[in-house]
Amino acid sequence: MRTAVIGSGITGLVSAYVLAQAGVEVVLYEKEDYLGGHSKTVSFDGVDVDLGFMVFNRKWPVSFVCTEENLVNPRFLRMLRELVKFKHDVLSSLAARSGLLSDGAPKLMSTSDIFLHRDEKFMPQNPVAWCAWNFLESNDNKVCLTYWLNVLQNLGDTGPPFLVTLNPDHTPDHTLLKWTTSHPVPSVAATNASLEFENIQGKRGLWFCGAYQGYGFHEDGLKSGMLAAHGFLGKSCALLSNPKHMVPSLLEIVARYVVTRFLGHFISAGCLTILEVGGTIFTFEGTAKTCSLKVVLKVHSPQFYWKIMAQADLGLADAYVNGDFSFVDKDAGLLNLFMVLIANRDINNSVSRLNKKKGWWTPMLFTASIASAKFFIQHVSRQNNLTQARRNISCHYDLSNDLFALFLDETMSYSSAVFKTEDEDLKDAQMRKISLLIEKARVDKEHEILEIGCGWGALAIEVVKRTGCKYTGITLSEEQLRYAESKVKEAGLQDRIRFLLTDYRQLPKNYKYDRIISCEMIEAVGHEYMEEFFGCCDSVLAKDGLIVIQVMTRADIGLADAYIDGDFSFADADEGLLNLIMGLVTPLLFTAAITSAKLFYLHVLRQNTLTQARRNISRHYDLSNEIFALFLGETMTYSSGVFKMEDEDLQTAQIRKISLLIEKARIDQKQEVLDIGCGWGTFAIEVVKRTGCKYTGITLSEEQLKFAEMKVKEAGLQDHIKLQLCDYRQLPETSKYDRIISCEMIEHVGHEFMEEFFGCCDKLLSEDGLLVLQFSSVPEERYEQYRRSTDFIKEYIFPGGCAPSLSMVISAMSAASRLCVEHVENIGSHYYHTLRRWRKNFLDNQSKILSMGFDETFIRTWEYYFDYCAAGFKSYTLGDYQVVFSRTGNTETMGYPYKGFPSAYSHLSSTEGQ
Repeated sequence: MRTAVIGSGITGLVSAYVLAQAGVEVVLYEKEDYLGGHSKTVSFDGVDVDLGFMVFNRKWPVSFVCTEENLVNPRFLRMLRELVKFKHDVLSSLAARSGLLSDGAPKLMSTSDIFLHRDEKFMPQNPVAWCAWNFLESNDNKVCLTYWLNVLQNLGDTGPPFLVTLNPDHTPDHTLLKWTTSHPVPSVAATNASLEFENIQGKRGLWFCGAYQGYGFHEDGLKSGMLAAHGFLGKSCALLSNPKHMVPSLLEIVARYVVTRFLGHFISAGCLTILEVGGTIFTFEGTAKTCSLKVVLKVHSPQFYWKIMAQADLGLADAYVNGDFSFVDKDAGLLNLFMVLIANRDINNSVSRLNKKKGWWTPMLFTASIASAKFFIQHVSRQNNLTQARRNISCHYDLSNDLFALFLDETMSYSSAVFKTEDEDLKDAQMRKISLLIEKARVDKEHEILEIGCGWGALAIEVVKRTGCKYTGITLSEEQLRYAESKVKEAGLQDRIRFLLTDYRQLPKNYKYDRIISCEMIEAVGHEYMEEFFGCCDSVLAKDGLIVIQVMTRADIGLADAYIDGDFSFADADEGLLNLIMGLVTPLLFTAAITSAKLFYLHVLRQNTLTQARRNISRHYDLSNEIFALFLGETMTYSSGVFKMEDEDLQTAQIRKISLLIEKARIDQKQEVLDIGCGWGTFAIEVVKRTGCKYTGITLSEEQLKFAEMKVKEAGLQDHIKLQLCDYRQLPETSKYDRIISCEMIEHVGHEFMEEFFGCCDKLLSEDGLLVLQFSSVPEERYEQYRRSTDFIKEYIFPGGCAPSLSMVISAMSAASRLCVEHVENIGSHYYHTLRRWRKNFLDNQSKILSMGFDETFIRTWEYYFDYCAAGFKSYTLGDYQVVFSRTGNTETMGYPYKGFPSAYSHLSSTEGQ
């Protein structure tokens, strides 16, 4: 294709460039002997002078008044009044020059003679009055304008000045150069013709472009050239829009003052820069050397400040989800913000020793007090009783299996993986984590395993495949159950794996499991139910059984609201957003106290009773199996994987995690396994395939149940795997399991029900059984503060959830069961890589998520969720534990002193490839 471009000004050059880049043969026509149009650089006396378009005058006010006397000089003040007539005079002059007022045909172009000279007579007589642009009145009402290039182009002292004059009435002395330019003449006819421009553009192969299509500036010429070239190529051209200055309301101005004042006191380490749309910049930089990260956050809406002031950390999350802010560093900005906030939170916490007396009533900002109270009330209302636990689980895990599959990896493991290297594949890290759980549970073929919070069945399938044990997985997510059952069916392990849609408190106390595993489910148990959780595990664990738990520990909400709404964004950050989030739990700004109280009250209302637990589960896990599949991957494992390397495949890491759970539970073919929180059935299928055990999985998510059953059927394992939509508290006490496994399900139990959970496990576990839990956890020193507050995760992701501390889990276990701890391992460092892979998978599938009916706010909420948690694990302020529980005197399972429980880290080198 051959194309002619006429004119080599900025418009012609950019259009020719775009066409040439697209492979078009371009012929450029220009009447002058140089390219560039108005661009013109010459050299005189060793000084390079640019004679192109000149409009910028940085020091315009310097000579405006000239002397103080002019302020009271009537003649000078009249001159100022005459400036109002400037527009009229210019248009009249242009009209006269173009013939618009004559009887002849109007001229289309206005021509100007331009001189480069050094004649000071064209400047004001008083040098103090010299400025960049100097207007000289003439008798014939023509425009005569002189540019002072020394000021405009910072030429410095050149002796006689370099001057450029347009249309002088005589040739200046000391003229160095003369040239002529022309510009289109504005007219009514031209304006009317411009309205018809689109009717001729591109017709007969002609494309028109020029600065006249805009306001006559170079930017307009470049824009029109790009549009014409792309139009010629038949391509779309996305141009940046001019940013608009933020215009905050009076209340938003107050909010900005409150937030910036708080940040000025709060930031002691790292650097946080807030860049408002329009150019206003706030920089907060600490002097402490504990954090060197720098974050640049772009605020698009003044609601960013209002939401933080009103809701503290939850407000930050809300602002991000709603697009009120963003980051210059699109990939790591949000994560780094959390890291910066964490670093500063820890600095401030080291100064104050009163954290244990803090809660929702002491929000980070006092202005957030009402919101804090509201959210806490909502959180309390979601406590994980038997009813609410299923609701809480469903709210998250029943979103969509396809959604989780987009970011989790093939194992669909929704818990921290164990990485061998930083770049290890997520799947490998997850498989390593699964292997660790299996090894720590010491599962063999004769064992029956119970997994509390079986997820999407990755551990179930892996542990059965490896050991031949029997497996029972429980979940409250119907989506996970459906997925896990389908995976077990695909693996042909139905005879060894059983899934149940049930609460751990519903497990029959007379049925014992040799091993109980719970991988990052205990975070959903809740503080109030933690002892109940261990009591349940103790009741269903065989006398010589083991319980293995992987748990994630964590931090707080208000700052989140502002980020969710997009009120602000970042360029690069360290640990900080999580700090601000933790601040709502113990609000560092008293202004957030009301918001903190509100949120905590809502959290209390969501406590995981039998009724509320299912609601809580359904709200998350019953979103859609499809949406979970988008980020969880093939394993549909919604817990941390175990990575060998940082770049390892997610599926491999999840399978490794499942292998760990199976090995830690010591599952074999003779055993029956209960999986409390069976997810989408990946563990069920895997444990039955490996060990040949019988498996029962329970969930409160209908979506998980549906998916897991389908997978079990596809695996042909229906005779070994049973899945139930059941609360752990509803399991019959007559049923005993050799192994109980719960992988990151106990987080949904709730603080109030933790003892009940262990009581149920104790009643369900056989005397020589093992209980294996995997759960995320918060640090001991922050747990009391955390559980008495709400946060972003409790409010937006896991209603009724409560990530326990390790000591709280142990305390609940000892208070409600006869269980004891045999093995504890923290694989939290692997969760960071797991979450980053989920985040990448999730964001890579944004178009699919939107096509499912979810909106941008939903996407930003989940992006915030992934980075919120990832920051905690990267900064080692959150943990992810795998814990194996047994009973004293369990010589049947623990009698061989030379067989220890496998470690995620030893697993990286010794069991690779399993």
